[in-house]
Amino acid sequence: MNRDWTATQCSVAWLLCHHKEQDIVVIDCRFTLSAPDAGFDAYRAGHIPGAFYADLEKDLSRPPRPGDGRHPLPSEAAFAAFLERLSVTPLSRVIVYDEKGDMAPRLWWMLRLYGHRDVRVLAGGIKAWQAAGGELEAGIARAREVSGSAYVSSYQSDWMLEKKDILQRPDTPRVHHLLDARAPERYRGEMEPIDRKAGHIPGASCVPFTSLYKAPAVLRDEVELREILKPYLDGEPIGVSCGSGVTACVLAMALFEIGERPRVYVGSFSEWCADDALPIATGDH
Repeated sequence: MNRDWTATQCSVAWLLCHHKEQDIVVIDCRFTLSAPDAGFDAYRAGHIPGAFYADLEKDLSRPPRPGDGRHPLPSEAAFAAFLERLSVTPLSRVIVYDEKGDMAPRLWWMLRLYGHRDVRVLAGGIKAWQAAGGELEAGIARAREVSGSAYVSSYQSDWMLEKKDILQRPDTPRVHHLLDARAPERYRGEMEPIDRKAGHIPGASCVPFTSLYKAPAVLRDEVELREILKPYLDGEPIGVSCGSGVTACVLAMALFEIGERPRVYVGSFSEWCADDALPIATGDH
């Protein structure tokens, strides 16, 4: 496999050679849930030259309504308008990055969900860029003029799950295995720093997103990924979840890297636990 350009990631070496090409659009996705302005502040202080910024809560989500999870998807029209503001066209090669590998996969998955196939996550993120000698620039990147009509997305409904799909398990063909990307202690219900209840969706299996990285934001190789995910690679449909549909996208990226096509439950545990009529499991199972 060419590790400079895989199904889901590109290397810093590749980006150093290509980042000035006209069809390349680089997007900084750094974000901290406990300090919502910290990612944008870090972006303004220094980012990959020419990179735009995507805010998890302003650009990659809409405000939640009662009963929603914490980060519901924006409307298709709102997301298309966001892409236009960042000079993304259907022909763009999009590179997304963060610092820890926790946020950029959300934008990778959203672009795939809305039909944009040419998108990769930068392996190692901004720290790997700096370690390789890549320069940073401060301020806010200006959008480039692009030719062509308004961005037209093509929503791929088969890439996602809704709560009704989870409720119909195991009698639905849309999901059999449901994986939970959160840390084991949150999955087990031993602690919960964000959501109103602790525990997990009954029947979900714990696969922490960090276990799929060999270094921050660098996926393990295919052999290692297959070994970790082996219990779920039996041909049955796979769904992925987390707290609010963000780090679940790391699991989606890893599964996509090895040829699987998982579905993301965007509402995830925060939507599930908002419904007091639904059961919550604790412990290891």
